Amino acid sequence: MATIEAGRGRSEGRRLALPADLERQILAFRGLVGRVKLVKAACIAVLGAVTCHLAVFACDRFGETPAVVRWGLLAAAVASALAVPLAAYRWVWRVRGLDDVARLVGRRFRSLGDQLLGIIEIVREHAAGTPSRSPALCEAAIHQVAERARHHDLRAAVPPTRLGRWLVLAAVPLGLAAVLATVVPAAAGNAWARLVAPWRSIPRYTFARIEPLPDAVVVPHGEPTTFAARLSADTRWRPRVASARAGNQRRLAADLGPPDARLHRRQRQRRGVLRRLPHDVRRGERPRGRRAQA
Repeated sequence: MATIEAGRGRSEGRRLALPADLERQILAFRGLVGRVKLVKAACIAVLGAVTCHLAVFACDRFGETPAVVRWGLLAAAVASALAVPLAAYRWVWRVRGLDDVARLVGRRFRSLGDQLLGIIEIVREHAAGTPSRSPALCEAAIHQVAERARHHDLRAAVPPTRLGRWLVLAAVPLGLAAVLATVVPAAAGNAWARLVAPWRSIPRYTFARIEPLPDAVVVPHGEPTTFAARLSADTRWRPRVASARAGNQRRLAADLGPPDARLHRRQRQRRGVLRRLPHDVRRGERPRGRRAQA
């Protein structure tokens, strides 16, 4: 217990110490400040990390999120997470002494804060065996300040944090992320993996999946050809239309009904890559665009 006690004075055998109720009041205030500030910092960390995760999830629904964007989102998530150690240093480590707490009280109650600092210094002088004042006068001053502090609600001296607002700001994206993790756990987990490891080539999750395609397709030279794509059995989404584009040609579209989609490609006299199949599959993902060789 952080009690400040004085040793015996040289002239009189009295011991000076802060009253137990005053010490408990100061320590309770210190604990309250630390908890409030740490909860706020945790809300900032959760808000930053979960928002970045939702951003990756949303971007992946429209196409391949570039690695540079994922690096930026990861940096933002890490920066928001730094709020916790910074708050611990500022509001726990640097306010561990009773005199530090008294200065914090002085921001709201200036006179009371100065008086608390005064009696803490008096007790320390007597503890060091070098009192400069009469022990009787010092004891009277300590009890007078303790009585005055008893009539103050030190909770009013807690620095403003707007904790309720931060709790709401953190709860909204956290609730949305929890819904995604419940409804589409594979997609949510994939977004987390792509966020925390932007240097890795992790394919984005697609709700529409097609069966593996051949690496190369040989087609007649200069003649129209038909390209077939079939949805796999584990697909989570079955779009009605599939589209693809060969080189700079116009986009091809076909109904994606059973058993497959057949995209009719007009005549072509050179090699090219057929890009984009079902709506949720993009270039650079599996299945990748397949090379059609004339």
